[in-house]
Order: sequence, then structure tokens, then C-alpha cells
Amino acid sequence: MTECSSESELYDIIGQHHLTVVFVHTAMCGTCRLADRFLNIVSPLFNEVTSVKADISFFPKFAGEHKIESVPCLLYFRAGRRVKKHYAVHSVSFLYDQFTFLTAAEEE
Repeated sequence: MTECSSESELYDIIGQHHLTVVFVHTAMCGTCRLADRFLNIVSPLFNEVTSVKADISFFPKFAGEHKIESVPCLLYFRAGRRVKKHYAVHSVSFLYDQFTFLTAAEEE
């Protein structure tokens, strides 16, 4: 999973990839570190989904536009439009289900 270094890079990734998951975190967040581990297990299983990380401290415009209230936060995008947002990262199986939701809608 790639760490975005600028808001323009983040917006470009969302715009250029059909399915994108953005993991919003902060460096000092323990729950974020656990969520990152879970994502590193799940994201490689979904080659069609581009997964990126963004430290909210460096993305104020993005955080404001998507009304991010806390971290960890996961945002799911399809064709550049946000289709889902959640804060709790319960387990690896929960994340697997969320990724499946994102990709399954493509098959319908």
C-alpha cells in the first residue's frame, strides 16, 4: 500500500483508478497501526483495487471535503466517487467483506 505524499497525488490516484480505497491515519494512532496491518493482509487479495494511505495531518482539504471526523478512516471510491466511508476496522474478515462489497458492485 502506497503512502501519498501530497493532496494532488491523492486526487490523481482516485481519479485515475476505477476502484480505490484510501486509508486515512495519523502517525501516533495505535488503532491506525492495527488497521494498517489488517489492510496489508487484505489489499493484496484484490488486484483490481488501488489502496493508498494518507496521513490526515498533511491532507486538510481532503479531510474537510470528506468530513473525516476521526482516524482510522477508510474511504471507498468507484470511478472517482466516494461510495462508502467507515471508521471502525473490526477485523481482517470485516475488511475483506468491505473490499468484496466494492468489487462485487462492479459485477452486477
